Parts: sequence; structure tokens; C-alpha cells
Amino acid sequence: MSKITPNSRNPSAAANKSTANPSNVDKGTTNASKVGKAATNPSNVSKGTAKSAKIAPGEKNPSNAAPCPPDAANTAPGASKVDQETASFFICGNWKMNGDKKSIPEIVAAITEDHAKKTQIVLAVPSCYLDFVKCLAAPGVSIGAQNIFHEDSGAFTGEVSAEMVKDCGAEWVIAGSSERRGLFAETDECTAKKIAKALCASLKVIICIGETKAEREHGHTHEVLARQLLCVKSSMECRCGSPVVIAYEPVWSFKTGICCSPEEAQEIHAFIREWLKTNIGEDVACNTKLLYGGSITSENASSLQKQKDIDGFYCGEESFSTNFVKILKSCKCGC
Repeated sequence: MSKITPNSRNPSAAANKSTANPSNVDKGTTNASKVGKAATNPSNVSKGTAKSAKIAPGEKNPSNAAPCPPDAANTAPGASKVDQETASFFICGNWKMNGDKKSIPEIVAAITEDHAKKTQIVLAVPSCYLDFVKCLAAPGVSIGAQNIFHEDSGAFTGEVSAEMVKDCGAEWVIAGSSERRGLFAETDECTAKKIAKALCASLKVIICIGETKAEREHGHTHEVLARQLLCVKSSMECRCGSPVVIAYEPVWSFKTGICCSPEEAQEIHAFIREWLKTNIGEDVACNTKLLYGGSITSENASSLQKQKDIDGFYCGEESFSTNFVKILKSCKCGC
């Protein structure tokens, strides 16, 4: 079991704080309370266990992804001091397919070193701008790639490898984002391969999971999250010393302005942490940052931040605007 750093959770304390009663856990399932009108029915929560999560026909179990070599480096070259010290709150801004060399400098300049001293900030930018943003970013602000391919090199037109984005200054990479899963039909197995490849390259990984509107309305939230977490399992158990962060994306909230209530978001994050505790280990569960990523604004950020199992935010297109700094300020993450 790894040593708990000053900013890490005390496993025993975290366990006591969890909304799920460990005594009621049945192979990775929490008997969670209902979440709003569309919440998962507690009687169906057993669907969310690791054992019951089904793999699509013809698809290999993502937990069997190739393990990383044990001697991989612990941190990416040039990792910022803020990253290494693991600031208490974590905010990732995923620009998605936005920005150009005319507009980027103003956006980046608004995120100051003072912000980075109070929180861990990652800007996930289009791959073609990694070098550019790296040169502009304030000390302590980390740069991440939005996607990689699971091969090192070869005839894969349009793809970029883990080593390529790392060579351009990326310290982090996103895997399993809702757009990659939905628009590009990337499976849990594909996501697992990308995670393994990124960790083997000593990149830190933000793993995205989340349910669609239909899945939520049919009460399958826990079942979907448990299935997606299967691809996390092997990576979390063998992560080569590189940090892994999990971001919950309620896909149903995108571009709707609808956000989980603080209580709904907390229930989901408590379920994720309990799943990690039961299926991987208490130490991993207590020391893995869980991010909320659904229609975050400067108005709701503060109340979401107060929830005990929300360790940060995963912001989308609003991060490529002045709204990102407003969110930082509302979270008391900088002046």
C-alpha cells in the first residue's frame, strides 16, 4: 500500500465519509439512495457490479489490457511542481476542437500562476497547439492532449501516439471522452488500450465515464458506470507510478444547461469511489481524484465543490472562454 501524502485522503477517514455503507456492499455495489426522478433504482444497483457488467459480443474484457512495465518512469519529464505536489482541487479544461493562434493567447493569459498555486490546472488542447500553449502557459499550469492512438507508430493516418504528444509538451491525456465513445464509436476495450499506452509513456491520464440520457432515464446509471470502470481496473492496478484521475461526464447534461444537483453528483461520485474500494482497493479509492463534468458554471461550482467525493471539475467548451476563470474564482481557486 502506497504512502499517503499530506494532501491525500486518509483511507479510514474517507471510508467513514462515504455515503455508501461498506457493510451493505455486495461485490462492488452500493445500495445508493435515489438520485432525483431519473436516478438509478437501488433495487437495480446490483447491475452495477463488476461481475454483472457485460462486455459486448466479440469484445475482449478490457481488464485484460496489456500491463505496463514495472520500471516505467514515475513522472513525465518537465512535470510541473503543482502536479507533483497534488494540489487539493483539480480542474481540467477540455477545449475540444476550438481555438486558433489569434484567440489562444488571450485565453491562456487569463489563467495565472496565482490560480495554479491554489489548484491543479490542466488545459487539454488540440494536438496541433500543444507546443504553442506550453510556451504561453503560466508556471504550474499543465498541458494535456485530448486523445492518442494505442500504437507507437505506423500507417495510421491522422492519429497521434503517446510519445508524440509527450514530445510536444503534454503531461496529461484524456481517454474515453463522451465524444470518442459516442461520435467515434470507441469501445471500452479501445479506451483500455489507450490508457495502458499512455501510462507506459509516463503520461498521466484523465479517464472519462458517464451515461446517456436514455441510460439514465431507464435507471441504468450504475450499470453503465460499472461497465466502463472495468477498463480502469487493470490500469489502476498497474499504472506505472503515473496518476490516474476519473472524470464523471453526465452525457445527458451536455448543451442542455442542466446540471446534477450537488446531492445527485455526490451520490454518483460516492458510488464510483465505493466501486474502486471494493474492486481495486481502499488505498486506490481514497487517493484517486474524482472530477465532475456536467454543465459547470460559476453559479453552481461552489456548491458542487463542497461535496465530499468531488475532488475537481472537468470543464468542456466553457474552458475556452472567460467563464473558465470565473469558475476558478468561484471555487476560491485563485484571485
